[in-house]
Amino acid sequence: MVENKNMTTDEFEKKSGKATIAATTVLFAISLAGIFFAGLWPFNFFPPNKVTWNQKENSLSFRRSSIAFISEIPEEIGSEPGFTIDLKIKPFTRYPGSLPRILSIGRMKEEYLIIGQWKSGIVFRVFDNYLGEYNEVGYGKAFLSKKPVQITLSSGPHGTTIFIDGKAVRSYKKTLMSKHSRLGGTVVLGNSITGDQPWNGDFMHLSIRQGLYTPNTVSDSRNDLLRFDFTTKKQPEYYVSSGRYKDTKLIVPVRFSPPFKKVLTPFWIDFKPDKHYLFDVILNLIGFVPSGFLLGLILVLCKVKTRKALIITLVVLASVSLTIELLQVTLPSRTSQLSDLILNGSGGLIGGVIAIWFAKMIFPFRSKLA
Repeated sequence: MVENKNMTTDEFEKKSGKATIAATTVLFAISLAGIFFAGLWPFNFFPPNKVTWNQKENSLSFRRSSIAFISEIPEEIGSEPGFTIDLKIKPFTRYPGSLPRILSIGRMKEEYLIIGQWKSGIVFRVFDNYLGEYNEVGYGKAFLSKKPVQITLSSGPHGTTIFIDGKAVRSYKKTLMSKHSRLGGTVVLGNSITGDQPWNGDFMHLSIRQGLYTPNTVSDSRNDLLRFDFTTKKQPEYYVSSGRYKDTKLIVPVRFSPPFKKVLTPFWIDFKPDKHYLFDVILNLIGFVPSGFLLGLILVLCKVKTRKALIITLVVLASVSLTIELLQVTLPSRTSQLSDLILNGSGGLIGGVIAIWFAKMIFPFRSKLA
């Protein structure tokens, strides 16, 4: 009778153990679904490019998830004899907490020239690749009216000047680039080169030329390296420059597709000392703890050794995080960050440690489970 009773107890423990494993597996699958849902929301993979031709303003209208670009500026520019960038634009809104890119020039993940909007102002930031430093100038009252504004930046060996509608509004003795520095790369309108700093507004005109600008300068497209006026709707996917290099095309892709994409951006680059970044760190760490706990519990109940259980938990959840980070590259509203991968894996590992402690406290008979 004792043996039969012992067998009945063993069978009960095995059945309850299997039921616990099954229930925990279901919960683990639900937690993974929640992670993928949160990580890939709003699921707008490769969305349509929202650049449109505005017939009323004779412009290209840029709205969120929009971009246009020139694959390579046809000729590098420098401080000698100087360079001039001329824009005619009209923003749709103000940006108090960021610097959306009106125009950007760069390669890979590095922006060499940034023209951005800060509240009602314009900011020019240029990277001196000879000295290895950024120089910045700007004007805070560029967009006080709701009318289109012509903005001209002219910089040479003797200084830099910003013109608004042909009038000098800011002058600096410093040049934006040293004598041996050169500027080249992909030219992007309405966004950064990686597509994560969108600007909303109308773009009527762009020209880039070697040489300095004066109010008496006669506009001649033959002097421009690049010149684009959007007075007519031409080819739906590109506009051709009327400047010196007439075969240069401004590409307007059908789908939102930045020329360069950020993949697992290092934390020392994307770090921001603010509460939003801190909240993101906490969320990415805590968000993977439940899944780590459930997976660790499953492995312990399946008699996997402690060290092996923790390694499996870390590898599985780090792989899940890596998959999400790589898929986020195709989502314009999300960013792929190395810090997320590290925090997600750490959160999963913490959950696994808690699961092992929990199993020892709650399931003292776990060694008998099938």
